[in-house]
Amino acid sequence: MKMNLIIFGVILVALVAATLFYQMRTPNIQNKIVNVPISVASEKRGNLPSFAFETIDGAAYESGDLTNKKLLINFWASWCAPCIIEFPHLLELAKRYPDDITLLLISSDRTPEDIPKFTTRLTEAEQEILEQDNVKMIFDTDKKITQGIFQTFRLPETILVENGGHMIQKLVGANWSVEEVKRALNLSARPSD
Repeated sequence: MKMNLIIFGVILVALVAATLFYQMRTPNIQNKIVNVPISVASEKRGNLPSFAFETIDGAAYESGDLTNKKLLINFWASWCAPCIIEFPHLLELAKRYPDDITLLLISSDRTPEDIPKFTTRLTEAEQEILEQDNVKMIFDTDKKITQGIFQTFRLPETILVENGGHMIQKLVGANWSVEEVKRALNLSARPSD
């Protein structure tokens, strides 16, 4: 009995240590983006990787199809509390700048059915923004894009991409403001600002 408790304790400590190591790991996108505060992100960090995807409404795209505008790539999930907090800010940017920004929402939910369960809880105005041409939502089957291409393991993360596909900043977490993103992407003021 005493030996079982010791073994259980060792396993528990190993699991806690492994979990902490996994959570503390800083993801990187093949050294193309550095994780710096948005206020100091001014240099280009690399080109957007090439990848194909299908939106939840069945439209097929390649990442290069989205480089004619500034691009916000958001990695999120409906079970992620910080993702839910930042979601309205992302939608606000898409609404204010439909001619300047494409918002690519990449869901890491457990099943594709989790996405509409989440979106139906949004306000009617937010649901209307999701229907805009500049908003694309996908379910990342097997996390091929999220973890495979972008090495994103903690949610939420947002990558800011300039016209032409130059990645300039990776925002880890939901602790950012619309004004900071506007400055980073050099978005001009709109009458609704």
